[in-house]
Amino acid sequence: MNRLKREINKNLTNIKRREWDAALVESNMSDASLHEFIARSNKKPVLYPPLLEYQGLIYGTKEEADLFVDTLEDSFQENRTPYDDDPIDKVDRAVRRFLRHNIPATSPLTSTNEICSIIAKLDNKNAPGQDQIQNIALKSLPINAITHLTKIINKCLLLNHFPKPWKHAILTMLPKPNKDLKHP
Repeated sequence: MNRLKREINKNLTNIKRREWDAALVESNMSDASLHEFIARSNKKPVLYPPLLEYQGLIYGTKEEADLFVDTLEDSFQENRTPYDDDPIDKVDRAVRRFLRHNIPATSPLTSTNEICSIIAKLDNKNAPGQDQIQNIALKSLPINAITHLTKIINKCLLLNHFPKPWKHAILTMLPKPNKDLKHP
């Protein structure tokens, strides 16, 4: 009886996990669906208080998003130009000296097999990027398409150039538990 009970609990857990995974994959289809999914999955409704800015409280969604953008921009600023250029000149001379005596190495190229193994390890639950291509779609690519993808990646490595859209991401801000929700 205990063995049967454990098997039933294990099966129920697997069913819940599959339903959760399916719901997460479906929620990536539109911008608002992930937020709606999270709101539905919580047992009690989540009430987000207005955010606190230096000028006061912010209530609107667009204003809150702008505040998050400003906060992230403030957190990730480029280093200011140093007052003393001597350390920069010293490093610059050392790099030039190194490059004169050593041939700069190019990045190692990849193979179709390596790209296939990377695609196979992708998590189906991850949200797609700006191109809206989901990982499950990448996993069903034919070998011919993966070969073309490998050629594109190898050209990027040879030219040391990656398209700007590859350097961008879509962020979804989710509140951490037990944190003051007024502060971004």
